[in-house]
Amino acid sequence: MRRLAPFVVGLALGGILGFLVGQSGPEAALPRTSTRRHVDDDRADRIALLTEELSRARSENDELRAAEAKDRAPARAEPTPTAEPPASATTGALRVKTTDAAGGPLAKARVTLHRRDPKSNEEKQVETDALGITLFPNLTPAKWKVFVYKAGQSWDTETDVRAGETTEIVVAFVKGTAAIEGTVRSSDGKPLAEAYMGATILVDGSSWRFDTNTDKEGHYRLQELPAGKCLVSAGVKVEGGTKTLMEWIQLADGAVVQKDFQEGAVSLFGSVRDASTGRPIPDVSVSAQSPMYSNTKTDERGQWQFLDLMPGDYTIVVSKDGYGIVFLSKIEVGGAGRELDLDLLPAVELALTVTGPDGCPYEGRLFMSFKPVVEGEGTRVGTSTTTDAKGQAVYRQALPGDYDLVFRADGVGAATLRGAKLSQGMEPLRVELR
Repeated sequence: MRRLAPFVVGLALGGILGFLVGQSGPEAALPRTSTRRHVDDDRADRIALLTEELSRARSENDELRAAEAKDRAPARAEPTPTAEPPASATTGALRVKTTDAAGGPLAKARVTLHRRDPKSNEEKQVETDALGITLFPNLTPAKWKVFVYKAGQSWDTETDVRAGETTEIVVAFVKGTAAIEGTVRSSDGKPLAEAYMGATILVDGSSWRFDTNTDKEGHYRLQELPAGKCLVSAGVKVEGGTKTLMEWIQLADGAVVQKDFQEGAVSLFGSVRDASTGRPIPDVSVSAQSPMYSNTKTDERGQWQFLDLMPGDYTIVVSKDGYGIVFLSKIEVGGAGRELDLDLLPAVELALTVTGPDGCPYEGRLFMSFKPVVEGEGTRVGTSTTTDAKGQAVYRQALPGDYDLVFRADGVGAATLRGAKLSQGMEPLRVELR
C-alpha cells in the first residue's frame, strides 16, 4: 500500500457552510443509508459534529488543531445518520467510522478516496472527527478505493457508491504484541537512513500495513504487530528510482523477529557452458519466475547473477538459439546466495506434420507439452508453434531425450505421443489431432 498524502487543511469550507445553512435541517442533505446501517434523527448532535468539522477546517496548522482538541468537551454517544431522502438522486455518499483496537473512536485518522476510473483522477481526503467518523457527500456513483491511515498503520479496500444511498464502512484498527527489527545497508555495507520499511499482514481477511523509516544508523523497528504471515519490505533509494527488497516472515504473538536487509545482495548466481565442449556460452537468456520475475544474460565468461530476489521457490528458464531450452522448477532461493551452474546441449530440430480430425492438414496455433519419460532426464517444457497451410512446423529448441509429447489445438483436438525419442537428425513426427 502506498503511504497516504497529508491532510488538506482547506477542505470544503463552503460545502460545510452550505450544509449547515442552506438546508431546512442537517438531515436534509444526507442520502438515505444503504442496507449496511439504518439510523434515527438527531439534529442537535449532527449540527455539533458539523460545527466541529468546520472549526478544524479553519485551523491553520497541526499545533492549533491539537490545542483546540484539548478544549473540546468529551464526545457524546455517536449520533445516527438520518434516513431522509437524498439531496440529489444522482449522487451518493460514503460514511467511514474508525475505531481503535479497544473499540473506542479513532479521531484524526486520514481517510482518502480515489475514484477507480482510468479517465478520472478524482481524489478526496478528510480526517475523522472526535467520534472517529467522516462523511463524504455528493460522490459520483462509481467504485472508489478507500485508504485509512493513522500513526504508521493503514488499511484499504474498494467499495461501490450508489446514487441516492449512503454506504458505510467500519474500520477497526488492530494492535498486536509482535515486532520486527533490523538494519538496512547498502551494497557496500553502509547503513541506509530514511529507508521506508513496511509490514503487510492479513488479519481476519483484511490486509493491514504498518510502516516506519530507518534512523541514521539504518535501524528500524515495526512494533505492535498482530500474529500472522507477514510480508516485510524495505524501500531503498538507488540511482534512477527506488528498489524494494522483500521477504516473508511468520509472526507469533509476543515474538521479536530480527530481519536485516542489504541492497545489492546476490541471491542466485552461476555459469552456463556448452555440454559438448565445456566452453562458456555468452549472451544466454536466464530468467527467474515466481514469486518475483527477473531476467538477465550471461557475460563473455558465461556467468550470470540475480540480486535481491525475494526468498521462495523459482522456475529458472535458460535459452539461447541453437541450444535446447532448459526449465528448472522448484529452485529454492533463501537469504544466502545460491550457485547454479548449467550445461546446455545442442537443440534438436523437431519437425511436425499435423492433421485434423478430418485428415486434412491443420493450419494454426499448436500447443506442445514435453514431459521426460524418466524424471530428471531432460526438462519439462510447455510451448507452442504455428503450422503452415501444409500442417507443417519446426520447433528448434527441443532437448535430446525420451519424452511423452502432448499436442493441442483449441477447438480442433489433441494428440499424445508416448516415449518419443528426440535426437539429432530425427525424422518428422506425424501428429493426428482427434
